[in-house]
Amino acid sequence: MCGRFACSLCPNIIKNKVKESNIDITNEWVNEELFFPSFNVGPRKYIPVIRSTLNNEAIMQSMQWGFIPSWTKQYPDRQPINARSDTLIGSSIFDQSKNKGRCIIVAEGFYEWKVLKSGKKIPYYTKRKDGKLMLFAGLYALSHIDDKERYTCTIVTTDASSFFKFLHDRMPVILENNSSDVNVWISNEPWSKNQVNIMNSFKGELDCYQVTDAVGSTRNNSPDFIIPVDQLKGSISNFFKKEKDVSTTTKPLIMETKGIKRERTMDDDSSIVNLNDKKDIKKKQKITSFFNKQ
Repeated sequence: MCGRFACSLCPNIIKNKVKESNIDITNEWVNEELFFPSFNVGPRKYIPVIRSTLNNEAIMQSMQWGFIPSWTKQYPDRQPINARSDTLIGSSIFDQSKNKGRCIIVAEGFYEWKVLKSGKKIPYYTKRKDGKLMLFAGLYALSHIDDKERYTCTIVTTDASSFFKFLHDRMPVILENNSSDVNVWISNEPWSKNQVNIMNSFKGELDCYQVTDAVGSTRNNSPDFIIPVDQLKGSISNFFKKEKDVSTTTKPLIMETKGIKRERTMDDDSSIVNLNDKKDIKKKQKITSFFNKQ
């Protein structure tokens, strides 16, 4: 499944990156003001979506994440954030949308939690290894509730790839940038084997690593959420890394305290001279010299 993702880019950067992915979108972004960039995008938030118009033009639009069927006249108790690929092959609440409401949801990467035998959940962040946008296959619908138009969407999921299975048994359908699959998916053509054949696990290279537990609450938002947990400032592993960096330096360390001067290098760890000892040595030399004269 996919219940949380990151999309921290501003609208202009998103549009430029989408065009770099060979998706010929117009400059229009419907309801752009509803989208707020975030490192921790959760359900019910407005997210960036690419869809085709009736004229087969690709446009950007902000839609609420959590699917509401077009025929619904009131808010449902359940708003699916994911649509399983196997349910789309048969009959489901997504029947109308899979024919006339296919879209692409834009992200930088997504989060998934690994469940340990103890029951503890560990968050992981997954992104493309090449740093390009993640393009999730999605479905959207236009409903009319309380005399108000509302566009909502869901992310299509499929069986996990061999790379991702250690973490979860399902993952988003990720469309390859610059591939024909992108245009086939958002086209206005009726549902067919062309779309079914697209709903496979991602074969490209991914990066997947553990991140901070702070991402667990959707109220939190920080760029730290997409940084490997062992690279965060203040982490245990980061502390030992710094200790290692200090211990390998060959630059002498000079410390002075109340008459004690200490100079230490990696080659000589015992070069410590007490200034008070130097004074005592000089006194002894003077006394010895006096008796010798006698």
